[in-house]
Amino acid sequence: MTSQDFSIKNLLSCLEISQLLESESGSSIWFAHLNLHDFTEVEIPDGGKIADYLLSEMDLQEVQFFLLLIERKRLETWTENSEQVSFQELIEIKLQKSNHNNKNATLKKQGSVWKNKLDPETLKGIIVQNPDAPLESVAKNRHAVIVNPEQSLRLEVLNIPKPWGHEGWYTGVEKRGVVKVTDEYGKTELPYALNIFKKQVLADHPESLI
Repeated sequence: MTSQDFSIKNLLSCLEISQLLESESGSSIWFAHLNLHDFTEVEIPDGGKIADYLLSEMDLQEVQFFLLLIERKRLETWTENSEQVSFQELIEIKLQKSNHNNKNATLKKQGSVWKNKLDPETLKGIIVQNPDAPLESVAKNRHAVIVNPEQSLRLEVLNIPKPWGHEGWYTGVEKRGVVKVTDEYGKTELPYALNIFKKQVLADHPESLI
């Protein structure tokens, strides 16, 4: 199977949770959990595209936030580890109702990614505690950055020791070290931050060219 063959039917068959979360503030949040552990990273689109696919198939009236938790795995080609690494992505789409066709339109899309996995039920508990800013609450809990595909990433300099001092890396990704993206919520390794919205951020170019 290739990314071109990856259809809505494949996605829906992997959907483990799809429900409305109740909150005291009145914010309406739809939460979905997609388990893609059985697929390799080259077979499936990025998290942003997947969220768009699923949202287009759902009739979510009066919903303010669509949250999609994706569990997947990837090879860290910059290391000597031949085992795939599991990680989680949370995509948040803030919605507003269109006046033209009474359907929801995307107002804002952003996401976060981390490797220290969290149980979906625990994640839902974090979300309902701050339903007006669900992604911010999760990113703070996971110490991970929030990636907005329409905004630039703030890169943390990585100093690589040298006999004469050090090299300062801003985009280096290799065995000696991996640059991280940073913000007020935490830090995320650059390859993970770039790939959550790969279509928009990298124009689907392979990582080796970035």
